[in-house]
Amino acid sequence: MEEEYKTLPLIYRYKTPAVSEAKKQDLLASAKKIVSASIKNIESEFCFYIDASTPLTADESELLRWLLSETFEPGPVCRGKFLKQPPFPNPQ
Repeated sequence: MEEEYKTLPLIYRYKTPAVSEAKKQDLLASAKKIVSASIKNIESEFCFYIDASTPLTADESELLRWLLSETFEPGPVCRGKFLKQPPFPNPQ
């Protein structure tokens, strides 16, 4: 008999920035050239999708935060997004 597994919602964690400052400047230069010279900045973030079979304990959540924040550069890692929605609709 097959065992049934409950599906828990994915856990999301975010880390910023997703690219180095040098890569950011390269992307910004390209965006200004290709898209619009009025682009002033580029922001980035990683989004981690974690699938767990049971809800995480406080200790497991802390361990996950530690694992996702590089120990040599413990940048911000949090449960909420760093990036805001764009002030304009996405073109489809």
